[in-house]
Amino acid sequence: MNFITLLSMMFAFMAMQFPGATATMHMIEVGYQGTTFSPTSLFAVEGDTVQFRFVSIGHDVAQGVYDKPCYPSTDNNSFYSGKLGIGQTFTVDIKNGDSLWLYDTTFCNMGMVAVINPSSYNASLSQYRQAAVKTETSIAPEKVQNGTPGNFSTSATTTSAVLRENPPANATTSPRIVIGASPDRMVPSLAEIISLIALYGGIFGILLH
Repeated sequence: MNFITLLSMMFAFMAMQFPGATATMHMIEVGYQGTTFSPTSLFAVEGDTVQFRFVSIGHDVAQGVYDKPCYPSTDNNSFYSGKLGIGQTFTVDIKNGDSLWLYDTTFCNMGMVAVINPSSYNASLSQYRQAAVKTETSIAPEKVQNGTPGNFSTSATTTSAVLRENPPANATTSPRIVIGASPDRMVPSLAEIISLIALYGGIFGILLH
């Protein structure tokens, strides 16, 4: 076994030991401008976390279902924050790439909905909101579950790449709410770079063997 092959194996081992290096924490403001989520749509992958940051009073966030807006999901893994105040947070883990349809139980009928991992980005969320506005009843889950409450971290550095619905052609996005990689994950993480080095190093080592 030559030095290059040994080095590539070492990099591969390091990548396996630090899987969290690829994880991203996304942030969504709850109650932005009173009755909206910001952003209303984002993409997250397994291992990421989403932190809901409450910026006005009288809000919560519940996981619902696309076909029945303003009603809670019956999935045991669905989450609900309960009513939280300004400065509080609720953080959830992303288990897979499935679409997560969200609503505020008080303002759902006013169109306060959002989605994580939309299946058909603009169209589906627009239809979900339209259906929510037509719904006369909004139901809150029975209990807080499947998330971690907390508070704003004043020491956190927030670098955001905001993903908004139907941005105008001349719109510019201001730094706001995603910590880490951008939602489209075009920027490779450290672990991804290490994995690529290991892959190409192994190939190169085999060729020189």
